[in-house]
Amino acid sequence: MKRFSKRVFQQSQRLQPVAIQNSLYRNYASEKAGPVAVVMSGAGYLDGSEITEAVSILVNLSKRKRDFVIVAPNKNQEVVYDHAKDAPEKHEVRNITSEVMRITRNAKIQPLSSCTADKFSSIIFVGGYGVGRNLSDYASEGSDLTVDKDVEAVIRDFHKNKKTMGFMCVSPLLAAKVLGKANGGPGIKVSVGADAQAKEDVELLGNTAVSGPVSSIVKDETNSIISTPSYMANDAHFDTVFDAANDFVQAVVSGFDSKSSNSADEWGNLSGFFVHEFGEKQFDAFKNALASVDIEKQKTMAERKVREEAALERQAKMDRLRESIAELQAAQDK
Repeated sequence: MKRFSKRVFQQSQRLQPVAIQNSLYRNYASEKAGPVAVVMSGAGYLDGSEITEAVSILVNLSKRKRDFVIVAPNKNQEVVYDHAKDAPEKHEVRNITSEVMRITRNAKIQPLSSCTADKFSSIIFVGGYGVGRNLSDYASEGSDLTVDKDVEAVIRDFHKNKKTMGFMCVSPLLAAKVLGKANGGPGIKVSVGADAQAKEDVELLGNTAVSGPVSSIVKDETNSIISTPSYMANDAHFDTVFDAANDFVQAVVSGFDSKSSNSADEWGNLSGFFVHEFGEKQFDAFKNALASVDIEKQKTMAERKVREEAALERQAKMDRLRESIAELQAAQDK
């Protein structure tokens, strides 16, 4: 506690205490708002969820001590790929939920059909070709895709309730179809990395496609959507995808908070890091210490104001006294 507190308070000298508290409150409040839903579509990038992306998302949520629920369709995959041969296995049948368990170990997986916005603070869709084979038919139909009815229902529900939705890699195509102007929606803004075909398809569906490197985070505040290109970017590697996932997860769990400031953003990970390192009780103690810093600052400012007002009053009295003396001297001279 001592070594951390000293380091934090040294850094906090250049930040406004209220900005730090806003950041802490934003993260702490989001933890209490409900878990994050993480939608997966299998295990393996050719026919399911991209595993590096999936693990990166779960690790970065865990680092922030955020509760999350894995969500997946409880149905068989449309096709199973041999990842060594990069070819479909004609006689292989695999259940999507069972495949997702390969990544999530013993975590309980909730059926996608039961996922509703009132149960979660936000939702993240992991990328991988399972998006285009199990959550939609984008892999075969392109911009004429049909989105799985449960996926469409989830996206519409979260959009209606203004809950933050995060889309990684190719998964923005799902939202582009459901919420695109071509389908009667408002049109959205999403990332496409360096994928020219995805860019064309997103735009054909009546949306704005934003190209960028793996580190780019595209925010559509109007529709509460945050997206990142991951392996659709040319500079995507294991490390860059993981690093981008960190920023992406932070953006999703923070949501669109109008109270946040640049100073507060610097402390975006502070609460999760503190809880992870020292526990909930010391996190609460640290919040109280920060509040005390702000209270002391306000008290000091109030005392200074009283002193300044008293000084002004004394000066006014002296001015009135001088005027009286001057008037008496003038009367005596007459």
